[in-house]
Order: sequence, then structure tokens, then C-alpha cells
Amino acid sequence: MFFIAVDNMQGAHKSESKDLKINYDTLDYKYYPYIMFYGDSSDEAIAELIKNIDNGQSKSGLFLGVALGGMSDVGTGDQSMRLSYGAKLGYQSFLPSFFERLSKPGMLGGRIYIEYHSVMNQKGLFGAEKFSNISLAYDLLLDLPVMSKWDAGIIVGLGVGSSVYGHEANSHASMLVNVGFGTSFLKHNRLDFELKVIPSLSFDWFGAIFTFGYNYVF
Repeated sequence: MFFIAVDNMQGAHKSESKDLKINYDTLDYKYYPYIMFYGDSSDEAIAELIKNIDNGQSKSGLFLGVALGGMSDVGTGDQSMRLSYGAKLGYQSFLPSFFERLSKPGMLGGRIYIEYHSVMNQKGLFGAEKFSNISLAYDLLLDLPVMSKWDAGIIVGLGVGSSVYGHEANSHASMLVNVGFGTSFLKHNRLDFELKVIPSLSFDWFGAIFTFGYNYVF
């Protein structure tokens, strides 16, 4: 009886797959380049591709983000955590270019952005200690589906910028190394948990920022 039931379920699934039809007369033309690019031919595969394209489009566009976290000034020897805050503005896309087939739409993405981070000044032995950084950065994003309208994955990025730190009044050229975990949900919303390491280009100082951020994609 068990095998008969399983066989019936498989037969029903195949029947549903065969019944799946796409009306190409009314299908939006934006899907056709991707259908041709990936070479999908069955209605079932094309329906899955359309779903991935819609998911990728919902996560692509200009975005604005804010973040809170903790900053450790490793370069001065004071590794106590101080409250940090920041904001970013940029553009991200989860639609692959037509030069590679590394992933389906909605999975592998990238973002370029300008980001600002700072901490509250504090009194030190030699006066006020401060930190602020502005960077131009690029992140590679990998989102894997978890459930309906919810994807999650990793973040890896690099950037260059300018930092003010310690007792210095002048800014110094710096780098940004970014790694973390992110989750996209309800189409336009994203949460990021990131570790940002910011060394000066002279490598005489570096700081680390742990951040929790929220981004909205327009």
C-alpha cells in the first residue's frame, strides 16, 4: 500500500508538471533574454527561472542603510569596545550579467556603496580620542533561499577610504575589509551582521567594527 501511495503521489506530481503551461503571448518580454541565455526549454524550468528573476529584481536597486555596533581601536592598544554608528548609500544587483552563468538570478549579487562610520569621542590621557571613517566599497553577496520571501548568505567585500583616529586631527588613507552574514526578506528589506577591519595604508594603525545594519532597497 505504501509503494502504491508513493507511486500515486509521483504520478500526481508529474501530472501537475505536465499541466503547467506558460502563456508566451502575454509573458513579459523582460524574461526572454534570460530564457535564451540559460537555455531553459520546459515550462517547469522557465517558471522556476521567472520566479528567480522576480526575486532578483526585488533585491536590486538603490539602497539606503543604517548600522549600530561596537568599535575596537586596536592600533592604540585600547581594545575596549565603543558604540559605533554609521550609514551607507549605494546600489546592489542580484541579476547576473549576460557574460557568466555562475548562478541563477536572485542568488549571487554585488553592491557598491559609500559608507560612513563614527564613534562618540572620549577623553584619553592625551586629550580627546576619536574615530571616523568614510569608504567606497564593493561587496560580493551570496543569498540562498531559506523559505518563501526569505534568503540568507554570506558577505565578502573590500574598500578604500579615509579615516581619522586616535588624537590625530588629519585624515589618513585607509582600507576596508568586510566579512559577514546577511539575510534578505519581504523583497526590499535586508539585515547585515558584519565585521569591518579598517587598517591605515601605512599599516601603523587599524580598528575593527562589529555592526548590525538594516538596508532598504528602493
